[in-house]
Amino acid sequence: MTAHAPRPACDAGFTLIEALVAMSVLAIGGITLLIASEGHARRIGDLTDRTAARWVAQDALTGVSLGLDAAAAAQVPMMGAMWRVRLDRDATPDPLLTQITARVGRAPDAPTDTLVTMTRFVADPRKGP
Repeated sequence: MTAHAPRPACDAGFTLIEALVAMSVLAIGGITLLIASEGHARRIGDLTDRTAARWVAQDALTGVSLGLDAAAAAQVPMMGAMWRVRLDRDATPDPLLTQITARVGRAPDAPTDTLVTMTRFVADPRKGP
């Protein structure tokens, strides 16, 4: 019998470098996905805030149109948050109309941060024929 030379072992599995490269690629992909998800969630939150602010502005302008004193409230609760409403009345070239602009923002940030500005023209019944 003749002795055979030992055969070299086959490479089975991944090397440490290959495993580290694969984990790095997965980590970068995961971080990218997390950043995209966070940005999407922030945009959805901003859209929710703008929608609520629009509702508050519409409510305030409708109240003014109906002659309700409650429309002049400085802070209004809506969707679990407090909203600051500022109503500005301006004259128009038509003496029977008044321009009313509602500016709405979050209550603590409203003086510097207006989310919605909405304008309505209202007939002034005191100046009517």
